[in-house]
Amino acid sequence: MTETWEGCLKAIGVKERFTVHGLRRTFNDLTRRAGADGMVTRALTGHVTEAMTAHYSTVGLDEKRAAVAGVVRLVPLTKTVDRTVDGGRN
Repeated sequence: MTETWEGCLKAIGVKERFTVHGLRRTFNDLTRRAGADGMVTRALTGHVTEAMTAHYSTVGLDEKRAAVAGVVRLVPLTKTVDRTVDGGRN
């Protein structure tokens, strides 16, 4: 299997270390980012549980940035900020 995998990587010009395990993680992430239903992703990857699918998932920096930007859009901007420790209650 190792020789076949290494031959495939060489044939497509991949020079960095990339394992079959890495391919599985990448596929799992791409199906999630494509919006595939979790059940479909589990069927494709052979994962039985959501926990196993989550184990093989990573979250990209672009996804984190988009989530933070979404939160920022929900927070109203104010002209003054109360910088006291207890919010000015005392």
